[in-house]
Amino acid sequence: QGCLNYDLHVSADDPGLLVFHENWTTKADLDNHLASPHIDAFRGVAGELLAEPPNITLWSEAKA
Repeated sequence: QGCLNYDLHVSADDPGLLVFHENWTTKADLDNHLASPHIDAFRGVAGELLAEPPNITLWSEAKA
């Protein structure tokens, strides 16, 4: 709920470098997603799958 888009991007220079770009309706929707069971399960196996821990950076759209 609240996810407007969830897009995977791959680096043109390093195909092993991935970025998820997500847009959420509200910060509360994102917080609920991050606290969900499937994200918690991912955290449990992330160390085995990723070269380094995920880095989550929050951004907001620049309005003119």
